[in-house]
Amino acid sequence: MRARNHPARLRVRYDKRIGIACLAAAIVLGALAAISGHVTLVGALAPVWFCGFGVVFLTRPYALVDGQELIVYALIGSGRETYRLEGGDAVAMEGKHVFLIRNGTRRKVALARWIADKRDWAALRDWGERRTQA
Repeated sequence: MRARNHPARLRVRYDKRIGIACLAAAIVLGALAAISGHVTLVGALAPVWFCGFGVVFLTRPYALVDGQELIVYALIGSGRETYRLEGGDAVAMEGKHVFLIRNGTRRKVALARWIADKRDWAALRDWGERRTQA
């Protein structure tokens, strides 16, 4: 059985507004490319890129707390950064930044508040506070 301050899984998603904005940009740019008489390679690919980013923002997780790990995923590709959490480690949320504190040493975690879903960020903050108090 897991301790209360170590949830089995806590998923932090990207802010949906960013994904929706990317999809809207893809539609607008696609429509402009379709009605214009001359389309460059960049003009033809921009809607595809924005659509791809929109889908990624809406479907991929930004970060995941899984037992004793905090995993931050890259937006594109299979890259990820894993922060292993030991018993005495604390997680501090200060303003827009997240820090892992181990033996008095602070390490900045590669997470940005502005890009995260607000409810998921609040859940991550609550998890960090519970972990620090334990």
